[in-house]
Amino acid sequence: MNTPHPFSFPASGPVLRHGLSAAILALAGSPLWAATFTVNTLVDTINGGQGAGANGVGDLRYCLRRVNDSAQGQTHTIVFAPGLTGKITLNGSELVIRNNATITGPGADKLAIDADGKSRVLYIGGAPDVPLQVRISGLTMTGGNGDGKDPTGTDQPPLADLARTRGGAVLNHDSSLTLRDCSVTGNTSSVSDGGGGIFNYAENRNAILTLEGCAITGNSSPFGQGGGIWNHALNDNTSTLIASNCTISGNSSQGNGGGISSFGIAAVVRTELSHCSVTGNTSAGFEGGGGIWNSGMGSAELPPTTMVLTDCTVAGNAHTSSARGTAGDGGGGGILNGGSGSNGQRSVMTLRGCVVSGNTSRVSGGGLCNSGWLGRSELSLSQCVVHNNEADGSGAGISNFAYQGKAALVLSNCTIALNKALLRGGGIANQLDAFPYEGDETAVTVSGSTIAGNFAGGGGAGISSIKPQLNQDQTTVSLKLTGTLVGLPAQEGGNLLVTRGSNVSGGYNLCDDDTGAFLNQTGDKLETPTGLSSIIGENGLPVPVLQDNGGTTPTIALMAGSAAIDSGKATASPSDSTSNVLDQRGLARVWDSPGIPNAPGGDDSDIGAFEWNSPAITGWRYRYFGVTGNTGNASDQADPNHNGIPNLVEYALHGDPVSTAGGGVSLPEFTGGAGIPAQFTLTRYPDRPGTIMTVQAAGSLAGPWENVASSVDGMACQALAPGISVMETGPENSPSVIIAGFNPSLPRQFYRLRVESK
Repeated sequence: MNTPHPFSFPASGPVLRHGLSAAILALAGSPLWAATFTVNTLVDTINGGQGAGANGVGDLRYCLRRVNDSAQGQTHTIVFAPGLTGKITLNGSELVIRNNATITGPGADKLAIDADGKSRVLYIGGAPDVPLQVRISGLTMTGGNGDGKDPTGTDQPPLADLARTRGGAVLNHDSSLTLRDCSVTGNTSSVSDGGGGIFNYAENRNAILTLEGCAITGNSSPFGQGGGIWNHALNDNTSTLIASNCTISGNSSQGNGGGISSFGIAAVVRTELSHCSVTGNTSAGFEGGGGIWNSGMGSAELPPTTMVLTDCTVAGNAHTSSARGTAGDGGGGGILNGGSGSNGQRSVMTLRGCVVSGNTSRVSGGGLCNSGWLGRSELSLSQCVVHNNEADGSGAGISNFAYQGKAALVLSNCTIALNKALLRGGGIANQLDAFPYEGDETAVTVSGSTIAGNFAGGGGAGISSIKPQLNQDQTTVSLKLTGTLVGLPAQEGGNLLVTRGSNVSGGYNLCDDDTGAFLNQTGDKLETPTGLSSIIGENGLPVPVLQDNGGTTPTIALMAGSAAIDSGKATASPSDSTSNVLDQRGLARVWDSPGIPNAPGGDDSDIGAFEWNSPAITGWRYRYFGVTGNTGNASDQADPNHNGIPNLVEYALHGDPVSTAGGGVSLPEFTGGAGIPAQFTLTRYPDRPGTIMTVQAAGSLAGPWENVASSVDGMACQALAPGISVMETGPENSPSVIIAGFNPSLPRQFYRLRVESK
């Protein structure tokens, strides 16, 4: 008799045997759990879209197919064999991800995926009801071409022909994609539309693109928008772009947004950038946005299209088209907010702690253009600097414009300086079209800011705010200044050019000429043109100087003698965009300058973006930290020679610690002051074992104190804090130690030498 095998099944169970067999095959070919696949070759084999490999090891296309065929809902991982570096050149067909996946590369400088101009590099998108989460790190994607060709094989993405041309390197379709430490460079959407580097597309559900430490460089959209990135949504969906510590540089578009286009249709688009640089990008679009474009085209009932930039640099970008002319309704060499004909949907942009510099526009808004063209746009800047931008039209720093729409600009604690417009408003231009529509409206509100050293060929070097003659009763142009310094125009003709409209002072402003007649409220000052000293202070230069005076952005420092010192009033506000209790550097404003009377109703704060303080060091204070093991004149803390210096400090500085005679001590010296580089100099004696000398810095005598440099047992002094340099000169037995890198412009900044025994 045949004994059944313990794991055999009776002949009456063909369905069971068939079902088990199918399950075993599925288990062997498509994992039902999270699996890891390994790429072991740089060769890309099409093979009907299957790639080449076996047992979870093969080329990248094979590994992606295994991921796509694996169980949905699990996150599968692709890694690269140790030592596998170089370039994977795709064989004419894009790679496709249809399942949750993590791809970990060896480094963007070690491994590249090159589409060789024959296809897109990567498409990400699953079934309509399956949102994907994909994470990719440590790779370069290059040579991509969103040319609209159907990929060979079985992984053809279900896209309309138009969308197929978008995203030269990456198309993220209705999915969540995170790129970390990746490079997306040298790609193009060559046939039509945009997203030369990456297209983030919310078509049927939301899409999220997260970039961390990535470089998006040298990509192009020769027939569309978003040379580097296009963040786009349709049909009430939301697309989100979040980027941190990224570089978006050298990208170009024939449409709007040379670096980034954030634009949706009947949808919501959101963008957040932090600690990013957007530099050297170009746009030839009808509207503009050489670096960035933020806009939406939808109804007023939809949430706004929003963009927030924090601690970012937008520099050296250009809008190169003059198709709009110089009237003001387009441009934005660095940034364009609005301008799409939004049908009522708002475009809202916020900048905090940002630098916008060296951008150019063939029309208006060299640095930024806030355009209410057929829509509503809102732009706010706080603790930012907008400098050295140029425009062939108006508003070299910022243009605020509306046509059949509304535009609102709010600045607080900002510096607008050294911008150059060929027409009006070197710093800021606030205007409507010459032929406005009923209900058109622009508004500019400025508080706690400095607007200086700008140029405008048509007048209003600092600010121009002009209401057209036509339809005056049906339109609104308004300007309000509070606690703001406007001065040092770079040409004759004055700081302010205001014509008609509502021009209002909130008080405590300073204008160094007579063009600000509306500045007639409490604390306002109209200074006659008596030279730089009246507004910046003593020892001023003919041109205001932007420099690092502390904080994250350059500022124009006030100096002793400035009419702005103690002439202001800090005002708190529920909105950060209008509060000026802190200056541009984030430092408290109320700092009383001895001997200077306050303005009527003022509170010791200064006018403008910079809170002045006197030179920080006027004398030394000593505090003892040593061990008190002895008594009498031999004690570490005793002062037998009555020179105010305890024995331990005298010993460390080569004095006689127990002598009752004066002298013999080489005291440390501190030099510096407002606008003067600071350094701390002391003499180090190598024959001082058992002592520790530490230079410390603090914002107040109460501390906390930060160690910035130290010498132990008479050994060489070492820097302990970022930005501090240490140099030793002189004889070996008594070298002079020069410690530099302090910031004397910070208020209540104190330095001390701590000496202690071991």
